[in-house]
Amino acid sequence: MLHRLGVENVIGAREAGALGLLDPSQPVVMYEGDVFEAAIAHLDTLSPGGCDQPEVTLRLDPQSLLDRLLADRKTARDEGTLTQNAFDLQSRIAEIFARGGGGIEDADLAAFECDAFMVLTKTPETLARIRHMLRTGKPLRI
Repeated sequence: MLHRLGVENVIGAREAGALGLLDPSQPVVMYEGDVFEAAIAHLDTLSPGGCDQPEVTLRLDPQSLLDRLLADRKTARDEGTLTQNAFDLQSRIAEIFARGGGGIEDADLAAFECDAFMVLTKTPETLARIRHMLRTGKPLRI
């Protein structure tokens, strides 16, 4: 997943911190066996009211995000390991993720998701899949 974000060469927590991917105030646990103890110690420092850090909102360029999400899918389709119908379905799902990454109100994103889902339910391929699943109990690969 890190390669999709353009940070595939990050090899450790300290390097991730230097790149700004981690908050410098966050503790780094070097030995896997110490993680639980460090987590308990950190819990003791938290305020009873919950998190005292502000919520972070990431804003991503929707088209750039969509291009990254679909890059591997396009290759798979072009190589014949992914059907056009599966690509179309995954593209619609990627559009929903990309739209949400651009910063959108929850109600607007929910409406977009619903619209995308309803469009997909009306395609001949989806209807064939639904009929096949109801008849056989097994998925139909189109």
